[in-house]
Amino acid sequence: MLLDGFDEMATPGWTGPSSHMRDLRRRSVELVRRFIRETPVGAGVALAGRQHYFDSAGGLATALGIGSTFVNCSLSEFDEDQIEQYLRTHGWDQGLPDWLPARPLLLAYLAHRELLREAFIVPAGSSPAMAWHNLLGLICDREAEIEANVDGSLLRSVVERLASVARARGDGLGPIDFRDIEEAFRSSSGYVPDDRAMVLLQRLPGLGPLDAETGSRRFIDADLADTARAGDVVRFAQNPYDASLEDLDSWSVALGDIGVDVAAFRLSELLVPTASVVAATAACE
Repeated sequence: MLLDGFDEMATPGWTGPSSHMRDLRRRSVELVRRFIRETPVGAGVALAGRQHYFDSAGGLATALGIGSTFVNCSLSEFDEDQIEQYLRTHGWDQGLPDWLPARPLLLAYLAHRELLREAFIVPAGSSPAMAWHNLLGLICDREAEIEANVDGSLLRSVVERLASVARARGDGLGPIDFRDIEEAFRSSSGYVPDDRAMVLLQRLPGLGPLDAETGSRRFIDADLADTARAGDVVRFAQNPYDASLEDLDSWSVALGDIGVDVAAFRLSELLVPTASVVAATAACE
C-alpha cells in the first residue's frame, strides 16, 4: 500500500503560537499514523512525502508512527553524470541553460513538478534575469494550484518577503522561523492564514530545514533566494513609503548579480519611471 502526500494534510487549529507546530504536524498526520498502526502484520506500507515538512528524521518517525521495521529512502546529491541521466528519464535530452546552475535539489524539484520544459525553454535572446524571474513565477504558480484559496502571485509575495527577512540574518539564506512565515503571509495578503493556507506555508517552495531543535528553515538555493530578494526592492522603488517594507534598514546582505538583474528587468517590465527610482533612492538617505 502506497500512502503518498503526508505533507499535504491539514488539521483544524494550525493558526496559533509557533511553538505548537510540532504537535500540530503530528495531529495533521494522525490518519496516516493510525493506518500504519492498524495494518496487519506482514502487509507492506510505503509512505511518500517531503522530508523537510518535518524538522528532523526523529520528528518524522514519531509523527508518522514508524519504527525500526521501516527503511528510510531519500535522494542524495547528484554528480554531473547523474544529473544528465536523471533529466533524460524525465524527457529532457538537451543541455542545461547557461543561466541555471546544475543544482540537484532545484532540478529535482522542477522535474517532480513537471516544470523542466517551461523553465528551460525561454524566448531566444532572453536575459538570465527574465529566465530566473519566470522560473520563480512558475514554481509559485504550480505550488498554488494545490490550494485553491492561494494564488501564485500571493505565494510569490510571501517567498519574496521571506527572502528580505533572510537578508538581515547570517548568510542571507536564513534562519527563518514559522513566525516569520506567518507574518510574511499576513503582510502580503492582509489577513491571517487559514488551515488550508497553513498547509501550503508548511512546504513553501525554495525552503528547507535548518535546525531541528527550533524548526527553523532556510533557502536551499542561493540564486533562487537572490531572485526572490529582488521583489521587495522593486516594491520599494515603486513606493518607498510602503509600511510593510520598514525593515529594510536591517538588510545586511546585498543583492547578488542575479538579484540586481532581476530587479532591473522587473522595473523595466513594469515601466517604473526613473523619477520613482530616484525618489526611492533619496528616501534611503
